[in-house]
Amino acid sequence: TSKFEKAEGDKTLLFNHALTRLTINVTKGAGFGNFADEFNVTTVNIAGATTKGTLDVEDGTISSPTTGDVEIVKTKDIYEVAEEQKGYSYQAQIFPGKEIYNVDATLLTIVVDGNNYYIKGSEIYTALCNNNPEKAEELKSLKAGVNYKLAITINKKNVIKHLRKEGYSKFKP
Repeated sequence: TSKFEKAEGDKTLLFNHALTRLTINVTKGAGFGNFADEFNVTTVNIAGATTKGTLDVEDGTISSPTTGDVEIVKTKDIYEVAEEQKGYSYQAQIFPGKEIYNVDATLLTIVVDGNNYYIKGSEIYTALCNNNPEKAEELKSLKAGVNYKLAITINKKNVIKHLRKEGYSKFKP
């Protein structure tokens, strides 16, 4: 337990989030049956994320970064109006700086019922820039203190029905 004594002068404490948050909401699209066992998202991975490094808390820079694939943690099941809307929500806190602009390599891999669905970095960049053309330069790489929220609908026979930005917001302390 800590106690802060009243002091003269500026008493403002400034906190900044040093990491980036990805929130990925995956819902089932056409081709999956109405049964609960026909849309099981078992894994969501992000490729090439910085997994280790030294973070300078004063300026937010990362030194000696090491990259690798990161499994994103499922935070909850989503059950909306009907079984047809079944889905899952995943979140990851990663080091900032991951470039997504003009990246034609796979950035996200989503495993549903044993099948892999791939999403390129450029597809995520396009979704984030939708309705935000003035932020195109800023969105080229993932920034510290920002929660990037994506909604992904997966069809059984088509890789992706649509990818859309659900939100783009600063973390709230």
